[in-house]
This record gives sequence, C-alpha cells and structure tokens, in this order.
Amino acid sequence: MNEQVYYKFISLEKLERFLDYLAHNYLYGATPRELNDPFEGRFNLKDLSKETKNNIYEKLYRTRICSMLKRGEGQDFPNDFLMWSHYANSHKGCCFEFTLTGRYNTEWKIKDIVYDRRMPAPKDDSNSSIYEILSHKTPKWKMENEARAIRIYKKGKESNSHFYHIKLRAIYFGLSAESKNRDVLVQIIKALNPDISIYQIKRNIEKRDGNYPSLKKECLHPKSND
Repeated sequence: MNEQVYYKFISLEKLERFLDYLAHNYLYGATPRELNDPFEGRFNLKDLSKETKNNIYEKLYRTRICSMLKRGEGQDFPNDFLMWSHYANSHKGCCFEFTLTGRYNTEWKIKDIVYDRRMPAPKDDSNSSIYEILSHKTPKWKMENEARAIRIYKKGKESNSHFYHIKLRAIYFGLSAESKNRDVLVQIIKALNPDISIYQIKRNIEKRDGNYPSLKKECLHPKSND
C-alpha cells in the first residue's frame, strides 16, 4: 500500500515561518479560532447538560489543529489552482509535500475531514467527541480534501510545543513566485536538506482546461539520491 502524501500551502510573506518549518521539519498547530472557517468547533448542543457543554468548550480551548490537504488519486503534484490562490498568497507562495511521521507526534491524532450538512452531535465531553467536532465541516469545503492532526493538551500544558512534525519530501514554488527570492530560497533548501526535491509551478499551454492553460511542474533540484 502506498504511503499517503499530503500538501501544505504556505505564504512566503512571513519568511521566518517558512525557514522555521524547513529547518525543523514541522508545521504549526493552530487553535480552532485561528482557522478560516467561522463555524470551526461548532456542534449541536441538543441534549447536552451545561456542565458537558462547558467541558467541551474548555477542551476545545486546549486543542491545536494542523491542517493539511491529502493528495488525490492520480494527482502527481499540487495542481489545484484554487488552493494556490487561497492558501499560497495568490500563487506567490509555495507548497510543502510530505508524509507523516510518528516521531515527536505521540499525542497527536490524525483525522480525515467528514463533509456533512449536519453539525456533529457529541454525546459527552470525551476526547473522542472533540475529535468528532473538529473533523466535521460543511460540504462547501469538500474541494480541499483535508486531513488534520489534532492534539488535546492536558490542563496546564497548553503552552507546550504547538508543532506537528513531518517528513518533508518536496517544495513547490507557485506560478507567480518572484524568481529572485525563489533562487535564494532554493540555495537555502539545498544547503539545509539536499534530499528535498524542488519544483517550480508553470503554465502548461499544451494541456488546457477549456481555453485556459493548466499547471505543470518543472524540476529545479532533484533530491540527492535521484
């Protein structure tokens, strides 16, 4: 069975964050309120006691989420035009390609997103209910094909590391990434980890979507054992 591959689109406007991720092979775990869905962490309150609801809210406050997009069947590289537009600063950013690792991630749980018109309806305030709440989104988000690493921190431990470790395989620079900045970053990537493949996304005028060009990748640096 092939190992699942994931993508994370990143803006290069905060260059220090990109370099931090690159140097440490990890990604940031956000609080539910930091994410871009206004219904994040919402759930059906029916039949829940006040104590149970309060306990759920308190656990959600102690929870971190690392969002990632699953590579689709038959997908060879991150070629989703809208994802580049939404999450990589209008194609000016980059995209990490990676697989998962158990190293340092023992308290994180991986959940595929369930796209459902109905809000999750937890029965209690267990950790399973928190995972259920945070792994449901409306079908409007289905195009993202999202998975999440979720960690519920113990009381008093909320300030512990909020990073989820990954096995970085490749980095793709967006169609509109500035070549001058890209060339500097390519040298940094090669110096820090020569096993990472580096690609530039370009227009593919030979393969069109209607009258519009599609996307293709061009290798800038193969990993060292290629």
